[in-house]
Amino acid sequence: MSEIDRLKILERVAAGEISAAAAADLLQGNSAETAEPEALKEAEKHIVITEEPAPLAGNGKTPTWFKVRVNDLQTGKQRVAVNIPYRMMRWGLRVGQRFAPELRDLDANVLDQMVADGTPGMLVEVVDNEDNEQVQIFLE
Repeated sequence: MSEIDRLKILERVAAGEISAAAAADLLQGNSAETAEPEALKEAEKHIVITEEPAPLAGNGKTPTWFKVRVNDLQTGKQRVAVNIPYRMMRWGLRVGQRFAPELRDLDANVLDQMVADGTPGMLVEVVDNEDNEQVQIFLE
């Protein structure tokens, strides 16, 4: 495999077209006898890999707020309104899972997937007729 071919593979990694593992397989599989580790190390120094968010669905805005609303069903008034930045909520959830056993069963990956998909919207809506309350938890 020529040096140009190796550089093309590394450029594909930098462009996000293939994973680093796939590139390693291509480089090792196609050039096991002629691999030049020093040349590869030098090429890696010059390639900058950055993560960019995936294209967003919906309105193109990534949800940034985790919101909780508790409304009185009789009066229609809002009893509780809590707005938490999503990243802070996610961090708090991870920390809380260490100290509160009931949080360990919570699957935060569902929230992460909604944010990654750019899907704002209702996560949970509960109507408690006994206490005349409506609880809404959503991403916005």
